[in-house]
Amino acid sequence: MRGLHLFRCRGIAVRVHLSWFPALALLTWSLATDIFPELAPELVGPAAFITGLCGALLFFLCLLLHEAGHCLVSLRCGIPVHSITLSCIGGVAEIAHEPRRPRDEAWIALAGPLVSLVLGIVCLTLAFLFESQNALFPALLAAWVGWANLFLLLFNLLPGYPLDGGRVLRAALWARSGQIATATRVSARIGSALGIAIAGYGLWCLIFLGQAHGAGPVLVGLFLRHAARKSSRQISQNGV
Repeated sequence: MRGLHLFRCRGIAVRVHLSWFPALALLTWSLATDIFPELAPELVGPAAFITGLCGALLFFLCLLLHEAGHCLVSLRCGIPVHSITLSCIGGVAEIAHEPRRPRDEAWIALAGPLVSLVLGIVCLTLAFLFESQNALFPALLAAWVGWANLFLLLFNLLPGYPLDGGRVLRAALWARSGQIATATRVSARIGSALGIAIAGYGLWCLIFLGQAHGAGPVLVGLFLRHAARKSSRQISQNGV
């Protein structure tokens, strides 16, 4: 996935895909006009959009740190990392090759959720401290980012490839059978089914509930299904 180059850290290029900009705008709009005003009715006008933009930027920063967790463990396992790209569907880390052992696969997959867990706890702790000092807007912002990280943690642990939970499942099946191809196909089928379910939920929100934020699950679900099917095809084409 190509994108605009931002900087390089430890040899890893950090980029933003062009699709990231409308995603940033959409999340900012949703936070400023729907989520934050519902939680804090006094948050209106420019202050709502500034807070929404801060929330969106912090969320994508957390996504970047999530991917950085994967990358650091990948490097420790001797697998070079080429880049991290932020896009409309989150973050994607491009590694040089697949892990050669199930154990490495599992540790790399779990590193991202562990980062999200730590970020969620830290942000919720800050929210409590801000609230105790009557700093309501920083408390609101920290609380939302904290819960968003915990949601990201739970979502990524769903057992469908290429989500982190799907990679852990693939590692377990690989370790049991000794066949990475079979493990990939099984976890990818589950990932494809999850993608259809998530996209279906988004369509339900769009069509029957009239909720514009249903577009997000549709996009994520379709991407998940596409990525899962692509992984299965690559395994078949390689004749593994």
